[in-house]
Amino acid sequence: MQSLVIAVDVRTRAAGTGRWSDWLRLDGDARADETARRGGTGPAWAGFSDGADIRIHADMDSSLPAGLGLALIDHGQSQTGAVDLARLPLATVQAAPGTPSLSPKPSIVSRTGWGADESISPAAPVYLPRGKTKAVVVHHTAESNTYACADAPAVVRAIFAYHVQQLGWRDIGYNFLVDKCSTVYEGRTGG
Repeated sequence: MQSLVIAVDVRTRAAGTGRWSDWLRLDGDARADETARRGGTGPAWAGFSDGADIRIHADMDSSLPAGLGLALIDHGQSQTGAVDLARLPLATVQAAPGTPSLSPKPSIVSRTGWGADESISPAAPVYLPRGKTKAVVVHHTAESNTYACADAPAVVRAIFAYHVQQLGWRDIGYNFLVDKCSTVYEGRTGG
């Protein structure tokens, strides 16, 4: 019998200090992409860690899901070396024709700017028929916001690697990502 996982908690041990973080409840991630190999939780930024503990809360009358595991993601290195948020390449955003807006257009850090490794997601983007947008979803990170602003591109790279390499999605699951310091990052290839 397949288990019904009720909740997943994780804590990590900081490299260097050996101190354990508080327990963090991870939200479940539904299979947003029909090509996904498996379900999972939302990712959590742990900084530089050398250990992790997980607690699984599941229906007591069933076994745990096959292939259950903890994915530790190496966020990779920025292709530009040290990250200077003020100098990241910006994406060009075209506004749709229509009534002009008086709101300023935000600067958006391009995929190159946050160091996307395009080799892990070679599939071409998929668009809705006739290119019509039917909805826009704003998603927030429900987990930790303890990262430094300079670490935000690494957090975005880790989310990208998790979605593609662990969940089997064709690309990162978001069109745009906004860090806790209000920097906007280009998400999925092709917007």
